[in-house]
Amino acid sequence: MAPTILHAFLASLLLFSIKTACGKCAPKDIFIGQTTWKDSLGRQIYTVVIANVGLVPVTDVHVSCNGFDPKELIMKRPGIFRVERRGDCLVNEAGKLDVGDSVTFDYVNDFQFELYPIDVQC
Repeated sequence: MAPTILHAFLASLLLFSIKTACGKCAPKDIFIGQTTWKDSLGRQIYTVVIANVGLVPVTDVHVSCNGFDPKELIMKRPGIFRVERRGDCLVNEAGKLDVGDSVTFDYVNDFQFELYPIDVQC
């Protein structure tokens, strides 16, 4: 069976859970994974999972999203992923992500955007 985004998430959660808890958080505590598929119209769809794999709850998660156009989002729930300014996207309306929690959204594009965490608060 081929590894999936869920397998990668669970492996990351396990690896990060064995580090020493010190009440601090950092961008490395945020896992971002993407999978791709085509819809019935042949459009390339990307499903993104953003998860807290650290040991403490986090808020105000910012993701680098250079070139991302919010019109490409297929929103299931408003506010999950929002462009704040060029190259800076806010996750979950800056709300809390408990340990192990994740948010998911889809976008349509010809290529996959490079998304990575740039800031997070404890």
